[in-house]
Amino acid sequence: MISNQLLLRLCRFATSILLGCLFVLTAFAKNIDDVVVLRMQASSDLRIKIVKDLWFGFHIYENFDNKPPVRADKNDLGVSTSVGWKF
Repeated sequence: MISNQLLLRLCRFATSILLGCLFVLTAFAKNIDDVVVLRMQASSDLRIKIVKDLWFGFHIYENFDNKPPVRADKNDLGVSTSVGWKF
């Protein structure tokens, strides 16, 4: 199997109150049957400082597979939120 990967991670620290990151991973593979398989993962994270050590997080992710297993969707998209205490 021939495989190639591309990884991109971009973080921007605007202030001590806000943190944002974007993560993208792309993988190409060619199997024995000469079928090209493309898989891609992307996620974005945003953290906002509420008070001294209390943070609010907002996260988005996307997964793509052009040849998924039987009866599976090609895309998986999700959103989550979180509250955290840093100590």
